[in-house]
Amino acid sequence: MRIKNRKLSSLERYFYTRSILNLHSCFYVGIRLNQLPSKAELRSAIKRAIDKFIQLRCNVGIDEKDGKPYFKIVDQSLGLEDVVEFVDWTRFDEDKMNYVFQNYAFRYHTEKPLWKMLVIPSERKLVLLMSHVLFDGMAGVIIWQELLKNLNEPKGITESRSERIYEPNESQGFTSDYHPYEGWPITLKTKVLRFLFGQYLKWKPINADMVGLNEKDFKFKNYSLSHLIAKNPAPTGDRYQVRCDSVQWNIHLTLKEMQNVLRLCREHKVSLSSLLTALFAQSLIKFSNPANYTGCQLKICLPMNTRIACNKYLQNDDYTKQLGNFVGTVNLSSNINDKISLWELSKLFQKDITQKVGSDIQDFIDECSFLDVLNIEELFAAKVAASNPSDTFEVSNLGFQSFNNSEDSFEVIDAFFNQPQGISSNFCCSVISTNNGLNCHVTIPRNLKEDLVPCIRYVENWLRWEGKE
Repeated sequence: MRIKNRKLSSLERYFYTRSILNLHSCFYVGIRLNQLPSKAELRSAIKRAIDKFIQLRCNVGIDEKDGKPYFKIVDQSLGLEDVVEFVDWTRFDEDKMNYVFQNYAFRYHTEKPLWKMLVIPSERKLVLLMSHVLFDGMAGVIIWQELLKNLNEPKGITESRSERIYEPNESQGFTSDYHPYEGWPITLKTKVLRFLFGQYLKWKPINADMVGLNEKDFKFKNYSLSHLIAKNPAPTGDRYQVRCDSVQWNIHLTLKEMQNVLRLCREHKVSLSSLLTALFAQSLIKFSNPANYTGCQLKICLPMNTRIACNKYLQNDDYTKQLGNFVGTVNLSSNINDKISLWELSKLFQKDITQKVGSDIQDFIDECSFLDVLNIEELFAAKVAASNPSDTFEVSNLGFQSFNNSEDSFEVIDAFFNQPQGISSNFCCSVISTNNGLNCHVTIPRNLKEDLVPCIRYVENWLRWEGKE
């Protein structure tokens, strides 16, 4: 049975509300090709991808009966110009990255999809911008894999400039009326705690004290959310206006350097994510000026892809191929006063990650269900009022992606992943690896440049040194 509309899950409403409040514009997964496709080739590849993935033809609407948001299928035809923009930038550098995060926010309740592609001919780069309401980083990878397959297996390419890439029809619809997380069994204990939490919030609404840091948590003196969020609302009437002037720093490893670092990881029985997290944690310990921070407890966030867990626990082997938002969160901590080596810290993080994405995955699903009883808009207001980000930093790793074969006409030479400065962490690291090596893109507030650049240089130099032959 095909379903015309699907209500947003609690997790999706969280990201939707964050966007509606103008606290997050978009994120992107980009590629650099050996050669650019023609407009006709691109049009054909995108049309076939839209035909396959319903998420590529969706926006969010509001139900007139209950006022709740739902995913709606776009009800007007689309041309290539609606989803692809050719830009004449010389380089996709820091200024242009910040420009994207400032100017490419997706608007809801419209007949436009929640993604867009920027084409930068000067660098042969294609940048896929996405709304986090409907997509996560792995969704970006899946979209690129489909587009590249279509480009390298062309069908029905014409040069007609008027050809539509999408036409609405009555037969299209969703195959399910709920997000997979909502099909996950919730324990009786969680149901009881969720009910009691809901009753508590009626007595005492969520506030900054509930979501803020305590005295032991690591905090930079030179940075607070007041530096990130403008005092005056945006001209559009959005509640918040986030500054987009971050320092954009990319740590690049060649394929050989990455392979040598991965060999060390295997020898020490840790993942690359665990090592990178430990490196950034130790960089703060080694290079942060004690006069510029308070507290000693680092709080670290690792967004994780839950598709494989959904396959296992929901007995479905199809989720790994699906678009959508399948984000789970692993929270780690480390005390800067602990005298521990880099590899020992990596192993501790590895142990926590393995447990939390394995046997403890139910805990994350249970936590998501608590969003059902929260006023999410009040939650964000509390986060902003808390002054400091709740996490010291974030590491989001999309892993190694081959995308396609070296014999293909359109071959991926490099890939990159990035997200804007947000209210949840002081800085974020977005990682993706290909046959060209590794790109770890670090986004930091300009106010913390003096504090964090030495830390990033330490991580970069360590990786380069250990990656040498």
